[in-house]
Amino acid sequence: KIDLEANSDLSFSDLYSEEERTFSVVYKRDNEILFNGWLSPEGIYESLVSDKWIISLDCTDGIGFLKNLSYVDSNGFTFNGKQSILEIVSNCLKRTKTLQDIYVNIDIIYSGMNFYDDVLNKTYLNADRFVKDDGKTIADCDKVLRSVLDLFGAVLVSYRGKWIIIKPNTLANNQIIDF
Repeated sequence: KIDLEANSDLSFSDLYSEEERTFSVVYKRDNEILFNGWLSPEGIYESLVSDKWIISLDCTDGIGFLKNLSYVDSNGFTFNGKQSILEIVSNCLKRTKTLQDIYVNIDIIYSGMNFYDDVLNKTYLNADRFVKDDGKTIADCDKVLRSVLDLFGAVLVSYRGKWIIIKPNTLANNQIIDF
């Protein structure tokens, strides 16, 4: 949330936009990115009874946008063939237009897998499976993300300018987590 002091000379009305991803927000402290996202266009008003007022604007990391975005490439074409789960997650997160590194710690391996390999990078799914029940409509990125992360009981969060994929129960057991 950003609170700005407005007045009759500085109304911040130029921050209003019909598009949700017009104004990028990067919040830093001591040159470390703590938040990377977008300014929400809602919440801008002008007081008609006071010469000074506060405008409160929300910021979002873009994950909420994924419900309205189909799982397609940058040209709008559907993905097909085998993709690693990490590639699928990356393709979904690219649609937020919030470019951040992805860090993973879910502590799951399968038989024959090297202990230090990333299971999301070594597990493949057929991208043709990401369609709705009608068999024709492409699934949205939110559903795609949930379906692949639910396989591992993992969640996705934006934290300190990074995308983090983690199993919540890992946090209860470990104080230090390697990504």
